[in-house]
Amino acid sequence: MAMEYAFLSYIAGCVQGYGRQARGCFGRINSESLDELRAQVRMHHPRLRLDLCEVMLVDVDVVRFLIACAAEGIELLHCAPYIREWMSRERSREE
Repeated sequence: MAMEYAFLSYIAGCVQGYGRQARGCFGRINSESLDELRAQVRMHHPRLRLDLCEVMLVDVDVVRFLIACAAEGIELLHCAPYIREWMSRERSREE
């Protein structure tokens, strides 16, 4: 399978089988970096997966963004348990 890589500051991506795109995020994602992440999501949606295995720190704006991504069918791969828990709590507050 041919791999194609694009590196943008903290975002790296590769084309995977079946036309799916994976975008890996690294380190810390905060509200200041959301514009770039949103642009990547718009460019590659709907066949997008966000690989969060290297993400160590997020803020509440990013958690809300991830909730919206998941609601739109974007798969969140390797999401840290504390982020999933935070997402769950934020969803409960919104209801």
